[in-house]
Amino acid sequence: MVLFAKGYVRDLEVAQDLVQDVFVHLLDKDSEGIINPKAYLLTATKNKCLDHLKTTSIRSEHHETIQQQSSELFYENAMEKVELETYLMKLIDDLPTKCQDIFSKSRFEGMSNEAISGELGISKRTVETQISNALKKIRDGLEDFKNLMWTFF
Repeated sequence: MVLFAKGYVRDLEVAQDLVQDVFVHLLDKDSEGIINPKAYLLTATKNKCLDHLKTTSIRSEHHETIQQQSSELFYENAMEKVELETYLMKLIDDLPTKCQDIFSKSRFEGMSNEAISGELGISKRTVETQISNALKKIRDGLEDFKNLMWTFF
């Protein structure tokens, strides 16, 4: 029976497992009503093998579909990230020069508000106001970007 099953599934270990499943099922079932045991076992083994092949095929198709969708999603996310970063840098470049300089020192160089005010010779409150203004303009610009993305997609 194992060799019979191997003819279908082309894998000895899988064939052994399937034949074992057939016998386990036979033990759980009332086998007194079986008229031709040999025919029953061969048919049960054949059906078990066909079920296995069908299940394997479906799993393989699903696996390929998931891989394809994952790679497409990764590519789309990477493209969206690049687009967002480009748009964000444009928003920062569009800020007034003084505001852009203060924002860059704060966010990209990691300087504290006190350090920025000392370096530029302005009050700490002016630094805070400029950063707040920059963040508001960037948030507004990102909201426009989000609405634009929803329009296209």
